[in-house]
Amino acid sequence: MLYQKWAVHKKTRATKAMWELAREHSPFDLSEIYTPHIGKTKYAIAKGFVRETHKMLGYDHQHRKYGTRNATETYRDGRGHCVEQNILLSAMLLRTDIPLSWMIVKNPKGYEGAFFDIALHLLVKAVLSKRTYIMDAVSGDMALEHQLIKCVAKQDIDMRELVAFYLQDSGDDLALRHDQFSRAHECFDRALAIDPNNYTIHISKGDAFFNEGELTKAEEAYRKASEMTPKLMDALSYYGDFLFEIGHVKLAKKAYALALQRKAGDKHIINELETRLQGVKGFREIREEAIRKLLLSTVMS
Repeated sequence: MLYQKWAVHKKTRATKAMWELAREHSPFDLSEIYTPHIGKTKYAIAKGFVRETHKMLGYDHQHRKYGTRNATETYRDGRGHCVEQNILLSAMLLRTDIPLSWMIVKNPKGYEGAFFDIALHLLVKAVLSKRTYIMDAVSGDMALEHQLIKCVAKQDIDMRELVAFYLQDSGDDLALRHDQFSRAHECFDRALAIDPNNYTIHISKGDAFFNEGELTKAEEAYRKASEMTPKLMDALSYYGDFLFEIGHVKLAKKAYALALQRKAGDKHIINELETRLQGVKGFREIREEAIRKLLLSTVMS
């Protein structure tokens, strides 16, 4: 699920302690590795790092490491998935004076049109000569932001939010791929301490608790995410999935129907809810209203 900051009802302001914790758990340390600048201008340096990172790394489809690699681990292993590769690219660029930020996109190039694949992809942003560029170590691409390929949804994040996302990604890997639930919850709790507004971390906690068989704790986590985003359908739809999985079909359908009455999150969620609510009385009218809201919000944004 993509974190959408606008949807959080009662936001917690970032504190000095949150930033300090983010720096403590930063994945960007490359102190033991020499990475020379390639090029003279900032643009040439950035382009060179994108090209070199792309060339040196293989894609780790199997997620062999328990958790998410930091920059040093990715460099030494010579492989990584999209988050790991772009963490390394960021670490290299952070050694320069190029100002960075980040973007998470849902269903980027390679996934578009495949609603069954809801992958998130991390991209690196840099401002060079008053122009914003998007960089991706996986593809080796660097382009102006307005040239970004189509995606279902996107969200800009700062370094603190990125560290929380990195810890969440590590927790997801530990819990869902390796059954390392205790370590996963440590990652989730640290991530929430750094970015308490990120409701998707509660979804991750719910998924982990569900796989552990801790259904009461799972229900609390999914409900928390939904309560934090009263205008967004995404979290409530996940809550409906949970209810469906534990056999509460009527309650699940009610949750799905209520989700479609909220402000639309993205087209993927609408598509998923459609398949779940086939045959439910009044569904067509609910879905048409959800799509109308989505189109209206897109035009006005």
